[in-house]
Amino acid sequence: MSKITTFVVTGTKGKTSVVTLINHFLGPNYHKLLVSSEGVFLNSRKIASYQDSLINFSGRSPNVRPGRYVVYNLFRKTRISLVDQPKIAILESSLGCGKRGTGVEEYTEDGFHDIGIFTNVYSDHLNYSTLCSQQDIYQAKSFVFTKLKPMGKYIASLDNSFTYQSLQEPVLLNKQAIKVGISQLKTNQTN
Repeated sequence: MSKITTFVVTGTKGKTSVVTLINHFLGPNYHKLLVSSEGVFLNSRKIASYQDSLINFSGRSPNVRPGRYVVYNLFRKTRISLVDQPKIAILESSLGCGKRGTGVEEYTEDGFHDIGIFTNVYSDHLNYSTLCSQQDIYQAKSFVFTKLKPMGKYIASLDNSFTYQSLQEPVLLNKQAIKVGISQLKTNQTN
């Protein structure tokens, strides 16, 4: 199998927006697979809907094990013009990935992704049985940094206490990850 650069994006809010922006900013010079709660897109053409995923994968949305779409869609023979283009997988990863995996392990030897993005943690998905606190959500979504490739890139929000905390995780230091913190808040700088 050839090399695929994989983005894994998780968080409570903003995942779909972030993966859509990444897909747009990368432009047409890549052979790209985008998997989001909106569906599955190959080179910006929708190839499967959310409903298709529910039917074909036992009621699971596309962003539960989103990497399952990669092998068939990025490794199969395509038009000659796409063969030499770099391959990119942009995967929106839901809470279900904490239990079932991201699916990246299906096409990589180590099961790790190249770039992890953690948007935020809020109370939206609390069910008070398996997810009783925001800390439980944080732990369920920790795959975004624990399954990052050594020397991979990790991006997290500085505006959310949990994602800010994630930037301090020892596993990122051990992996020698390149860490980037992003904030929406204006900082006061004096000249």
